[in-house]
Amino acid sequence: MWAAPIGIIGIVADRIGKAGGGTAVWEELTRLAKYFVTVVIGLGIHGFIVLPLVLILLSRRKPAEHLKHFADALLMAFSTASSAATLPVTIRCAKDNAGISERASGFVLPLGATINMDGTALYEAVAAVFIAQAYGIHLGFAQILIVMLTATLAAIGAAAIPGGWISDHGHGAYSGGHSRRGYRDSAGGRLASRPISNDGQRLG
Repeated sequence: MWAAPIGIIGIVADRIGKAGGGTAVWEELTRLAKYFVTVVIGLGIHGFIVLPLVLILLSRRKPAEHLKHFADALLMAFSTASSAATLPVTIRCAKDNAGISERASGFVLPLGATINMDGTALYEAVAAVFIAQAYGIHLGFAQILIVMLTATLAAIGAAAIPGGWISDHGHGAYSGGHSRRGYRDSAGGRLASRPISNDGQRLG
């Protein structure tokens, strides 16, 4: 895992180098930047619009107060990019700060640390569409539905550790008819957005 960022940088650099340099490199970087921004915007909509609405409608709690209760867990999630490592802090915040019973938090939170991978599901769907656009592959409505379903199911089974998305990401990419090369090219953006997506999952 320590060498993974260096390896991903090497993979992305190889791809950019093969693009031809100069203007071609800038176009490649622009495409990757748009991809990263799309993932972050999607996570932002999910974390700051969808989840607060669910919180208000189902539990009648104030989102700002809820964020304050779980501030330690969100900081841990961002710094470790691991749902499993964040779990003890999340349980402590739920019991001590939010006043949630030990019985409820002890059952729901460990289950949600693996099943509630909404950030991973969002990323994998966006990545599959990005790869398709990058290689000129047209995705029909049926293929997009398959990508969405595959990304959701793969995210449910993803390991709650840094890098647990690597094998699952392949399912979403291949379900859209993409190559290993396309799967490889999107990995750099995933590493960059991983801490943010993990925060979104802890918000959920």
